[in-house]
Amino acid sequence: MKIKAKEIANKLGVSEATVSLALNGKPGVGEQTRRNILKCAGEMRRAEAARNGTEIKNGCVKALKYASQNAYYDDITAGLFSISYLTMFQMASERGLDVKLLYVHDDEEETRRILKESETDGTLGIYLYASSMPESTFRFYRECKLPLVVNEGDFENSPFDSVMIDNKDAVENCMRYLHEMGHSDILYFNNSTRMQVFLTRQKSFLENCEKYGIPDGQTRCFDMGVTIEDAYANVMEYLGRGGRLPSAILAANFSVAFGTISALRSSGYRIPEDVSILGIDELPRGLDLDFVYTYVKVFHQEKARKAMLILLERMEGMKPIKSRTYVGTELIIGNSVKNLRLSV
Repeated sequence: MKIKAKEIANKLGVSEATVSLALNGKPGVGEQTRRNILKCAGEMRRAEAARNGTEIKNGCVKALKYASQNAYYDDITAGLFSISYLTMFQMASERGLDVKLLYVHDDEEETRRILKESETDGTLGIYLYASSMPESTFRFYRECKLPLVVNEGDFENSPFDSVMIDNKDAVENCMRYLHEMGHSDILYFNNSTRMQVFLTRQKSFLENCEKYGIPDGQTRCFDMGVTIEDAYANVMEYLGRGGRLPSAILAANFSVAFGTISALRSSGYRIPEDVSILGIDELPRGLDLDFVYTYVKVFHQEKARKAMLILLERMEGMKPIKSRTYVGTELIIGNSVKNLRLSV
């Protein structure tokens, strides 16, 4: 069943555009509104299954979404979770499984209660969306007795299967392309949050600086805040105090990239004539840009599909060996990176 944005919009009294943003994991939707839309989408899937004579009858999977105390973390992860939730819901429904969505926090008592109840309420497996979850919270789940898969959580000595984006590969794609285009003076504009995803990306940047003979990698890394507004303000401040403009900037994610692009344009710099830029994950659509952004495409839906397949295999007793799966990325080439080799 294809979820119809118009039907959800009518039920909830919101715009179709808002529903579309929520279902496609895009920013710009309030957290509670996004939750209501996902809940409504799930109810519609259940109703359709009943009409088709394929009622949920084989138990359930619990989808646990970690909700931190940081509003920006939640804004990023909530959008991506929408993609994961709808993918796993469809896969579960096709097998006669229900999906129960719960939001979990840094609360040991809450976690133990959920895990204990899951042992007796018909839950067959747990799908934990752990992006931004700290180890101090993940430790509560280590005692889980049910099949559990971790989506986007790289925890040391985890007893569970995990699936995550290959962030090292994402940065390597960018650095390889910059090298091919003749760039050796590169700055890395990082997202300031201490999520593992951004730590891994910066580490990969430093490793690639060494690989391509780019000196002083650590001094090339700058934290530019967490939101688009932060990045804009910090880049403007950097340029205002005479910060050196490199030949290319690698942005850690879309918010840093968009904030950086806006600051460069406000300061009169042209892309890619004066400075090249590329980054990880695409920019929101509909932006007024006079160039085509070069970025690394991240396959969030494929990551969710792989995670659910692993959980289903584990639930069916078909997967005796624990696995850690990385989903690759793809460089989408626009014209935001100047070919310096043609200028020689």
